[in-house]
Amino acid sequence: MELTDEQFEELLGKMDAQTRQTHLLNMSMHKMIFNMAGIVMDASRMKWFTYVNQKGLEKDLAERYPEDAAGWFIEAKDYFGVLIDNSFLAINNQYLYVVFSSGIYGDNGASTPIDVSDFNILFRENGSIEITGFSITEAKKITGGNLVGGEDTIRFTLSFTGTPGGIETIEIMPKLNSIFDADGRAGSIQTTTGEVLLYS
Repeated sequence: MELTDEQFEELLGKMDAQTRQTHLLNMSMHKMIFNMAGIVMDASRMKWFTYVNQKGLEKDLAERYPEDAAGWFIEAKDYFGVLIDNSFLAINNQYLYVVFSSGIYGDNGASTPIDVSDFNILFRENGSIEITGFSITEAKKITGGNLVGGEDTIRFTLSFTGTPGGIETIEIMPKLNSIFDADGRAGSIQTTTGEVLLYS
């Protein structure tokens, strides 16, 4: 049973901005998953997406991209600000390069660079007994220079006590209101590198 327009508006009125953004990203992800599985979004889900974005996009995404998941996601990225696009691990496990959808800053005024402390870093041993300690010691430009702000690719330096066995993983994601694009939009806390498998 679909909710009425008034019921959707009432639900949205109870959400803060972060919750609305989280729902928007989740719905765009779900749209891609449904399309890949050959499932057409039903009217209720499309209406939910339309209302959750609070008509903050230039036009109604549901009308412009009824079957184009990629189009929805591109505009969701514009709506959200910074997302993680990709990540690459150096073959010696020394560096993890993280690629963002746009240049990033450590403040909403776009005047300072990011820092390692702006991210949640998850290290999973996955049963390994080879590693007894792990940390990310610094964030640099891909060339190794100091960050100045506005970089879209960050080189994180990894430090291990022990030698990776090839089953351990690292995952990096922004903390709440910690990284920003040039327009001052905070990066989504839902964006992540995913679990990056270390080399043995």
